[in-house]
Formats: sequence, structure tokens, C-alpha cells
Amino acid sequence: MEVTTRGRRGPLPRGHADGLAAAAFLWGAAIGHVYQWFAHGDHAAGNTGGILANDVLIPAAMIALAALDVRRPGSGRGHTARPAA
Repeated sequence: MEVTTRGRRGPLPRGHADGLAAAAFLWGAAIGHVYQWFAHGDHAAGNTGGILANDVLIPAAMIALAALDVRRPGSGRGHTARPAA
């Protein structure tokens, strides 16, 4: 997967691609929980409440941390890596 960051195009680091896949899965699960909540009145502990908050907040945190990591100078991700001295 290629991504453009700050005008540079390059491959997305493996950990970031895994995080985006997990985020897509969890947000899909959150949509399913909300649908069950409104369509069928399912207020079970495993459907709404803490699990729904986790399905929304954990992917948001993963994406925010990945964005910060790509922008970090010298991380070797999204920037030209500096050779060891």
C-alpha cells in the first residue's frame, strides 16, 4: 500500500497498514452495534456501553499515533532514514 505524506509517496509501514485494517474492522463492528441498538433495541452489555466506546476510540487512537509516528523526524518512516554514524 502506498501513501503520500508531506508530498512524498512511499510504502506504508507494515505496522501502520495493520493498524488501519484493525481500525476498519472495529469501526465496522461499531456500526453493527449501533444498528442493533436502534433497530432491535439491543442494550446488552456486550453490544452497547463499554464495547461500543472501545470500537470507536481504540481505532481513533491507533490512527492518531500512526500519523504522529510518520511525522516524527528520524523515525525512518515517511522520511529518509539517516545512516548510523
